[in-house]
Amino acid sequence: MSERPKALERLSVAMSSSDLTLDFEHRTDLDYVVALGIAEARHSRISGPLMRLHTTTSRLSLREAYHSVDQLTRRMNVKLNWRLSGDGIRAVAERSLAHHIAPACPHCSGRGFEMQPSAPVLSTKACSHCHGTGKRPVQKKYREEIKRIVSILEEIDSSTERMVARLVR
Repeated sequence: MSERPKALERLSVAMSSSDLTLDFEHRTDLDYVVALGIAEARHSRISGPLMRLHTTTSRLSLREAYHSVDQLTRRMNVKLNWRLSGDGIRAVAERSLAHHIAPACPHCSGRGFEMQPSAPVLSTKACSHCHGTGKRPVQKKYREEIKRIVSILEEIDSSTERMVARLVR
């Protein structure tokens, strides 16, 4: 028996659907799209662009998500007195978004171990870049700021996904 898709997976299908018919008896793709709109209106202006970025891979969705993360970084810079310059804010926003949308270590593809040189199997040696975590290492410059923004983005994603799931029950 297969597991039911989570709200984000189902939303991903709905966002690329060509069938947005309304059916009062069954859940349709339109229900998920409407639920995302309601969640964005209730929750945060950043949740919609982030969810669209997860579900559609267009330049427009990337630009909207970056703009939202940039605005979030600017607000956190003031609120937490980070004292970042304009270039620093842009760097933190770009790196935070990159870590959020592609968290796997690019060197080991998120496996945490290096490949054996002569065979397509993993070795017992931990990846020298992520030290076996499988996660993309955070750059030293702006490390704490990036981690803070990424944790906020993860919480926004999680709460938006929960809200969409609740709305389409």
